[in-house]
Amino acid sequence: MIFNFREPPSFTSTLNLACESWSVSKEELLSKGRSEPLPTCRAILANALNVGYGMKAAQIGKLTNQTPSLIDGQLRSHVDRMMITSKREGISLYNDQSYHQNFTHLMEKVDAFKIMKANRL
Repeated sequence: MIFNFREPPSFTSTLNLACESWSVSKEELLSKGRSEPLPTCRAILANALNVGYGMKAAQIGKLTNQTPSLIDGQLRSHVDRMMITSKREGISLYNDQSYHQNFTHLMEKVDAFKIMKANRL
């Protein structure tokens, strides 16, 4: 197996899972494009790397060609986007339902990948 020493295997695998989930290419996801779903995908990718692998903003920024301050903003907004807002009728809604679903879906894939990788060792 050949590794790119600039990109840790955890980043490469998560990037591949994200590209597969949203049907976008690596080049599109790592570009500076601002049309949706790219910014949301990048935010979810950054948070998956932070939550799943404990990567810091500076490291994620280097890997994704973004500034650490932009990554910090994505990490801070993650909490608000995942927060549950209570309604008077007792119904709970996530502030950003599609973001929550996409993040949860990617994290399930990351967790499954980590388990599969651990079983190989």
